[in-house]
Amino acid sequence: MGLSRNNSIEANDTEAKIAELRNLSQDILLESKEMNNDFVLLRFLRACDWDIKKAKAMMSNAAKWRVENDVDSLIYKEPPVHLLEKMPIYIDGFTNDGLLVASVEAGKIDFRALLNELGKKQIVEVATQSFAQAEKVLLDQNEKYFKNQRLTKESFMGAIVILDFKGFSYWQLQSLKCVQLSIELCQMMVNYFPDLGSHLICINCNRVSRMFLKIVKPIVESPSLKIEVFGEKQDEWSQVVLANVQADQLRVPFGGSKTEKFVFITPECLIPPHLRNSESAVETC
Repeated sequence: MGLSRNNSIEANDTEAKIAELRNLSQDILLESKEMNNDFVLLRFLRACDWDIKKAKAMMSNAAKWRVENDVDSLIYKEPPVHLLEKMPIYIDGFTNDGLLVASVEAGKIDFRALLNELGKKQIVEVATQSFAQAEKVLLDQNEKYFKNQRLTKESFMGAIVILDFKGFSYWQLQSLKCVQLSIELCQMMVNYFPDLGSHLICINCNRVSRMFLKIVKPIVESPSLKIEVFGEKQDEWSQVVLANVQADQLRVPFGGSKTEKFVFITPECLIPPHLRNSESAVETC
């Protein structure tokens, strides 16, 4: 089925801006192979409200930062599985519409203790790897979902991310270093990995977690990200969560039915190309 006349006009405009940004950014795209992707260009354009000069400047800064931090190699590096119990962050599955679903048990993450134990440098590297790998999975999924379709302004689907703040303690906010690093990580995601999320659902939020969200929310807010915050009663948030995500694609703490504690199968798109085989891949990636 072809595009309607209005959608066709929008596709013409979107594709023209992507092409113009690509032509202006040839040197940038040579610096980071993983950024040489129409969906990446589309995301930077959306993040800059379709201002091509601003998008180019933002991409230039991101490419330089990616090279300095060896981000492209982190994509294919084995994640620190031993930290999963301390940092319960998961890719749970996909919605029927193809949206990636991620969940974070934020209340179980003693970020202050991790900062003291690991140091800022390692935490930043782990966060960088997490953002880069999530971006890779999202790009792979979007390329498959929109295959053989013309690109419009809406032709990229960010992840649905559910944050569970149950147990989140004021002790985390008492550390200035902890708060500052949280802000830096949010800024890093926004500046170098824009438009990763489409819907952020915060559940089991107490007074302390709402204070934290007031700090970081202005940083991550964007026109393409819907943010919802719910209290500690499950009936306040479960209907919204399950209206967006099927139960079999979500773990039990988030109202789903999945019981797996860890997911050790690596999506094919996160395996170095020369090591890929059909047995190690997840079909959806």
